[in-house]
Amino acid sequence: MDRSPEVEDLIRRVYDGMRRGDADLVVGLLSSDRHFVLIGTDPEEWYVDRDSATRVLREQLEATGGFDIVGGDPHAYGEGDVGWVADQASIRMPDGAEVPMRVTAVARRESGNWRLVQWHASVGMTNEESFGRALPT
Repeated sequence: MDRSPEVEDLIRRVYDGMRRGDADLVVGLLSSDRHFVLIGTDPEEWYVDRDSATRVLREQLEATGGFDIVGGDPHAYGEGDVGWVADQASIRMPDGAEVPMRVTAVARRESGNWRLVQWHASVGMTNEESFGRALPT
């Protein structure tokens, strides 16, 4: 397994498209596989098919004009035609505040181009908030 600058570049291009509200760019970076998976920060954002995922991405980008994603330091790796990435990004709100976010994704090389086949974004909570008590971290 080797570090993959190409998959790191892919996630940065997705962030750029999201930031600009460019749904065509973002959707173009997703796998054409009908089993694409998108899991977002809202409990209702769980899409296990490409059509539903792309529909909601387009609707959200149109409604918001884009998400000001501030990428962190993505760590991407790959082996053959499969890659994966993890990043500690954030979304900058209109008032300038940043909401920390965790991003993981799986990519696959399709016809020579890297495309996302799975995307997961979440907002971390403390163990006290999640489980009602402190746990070792």
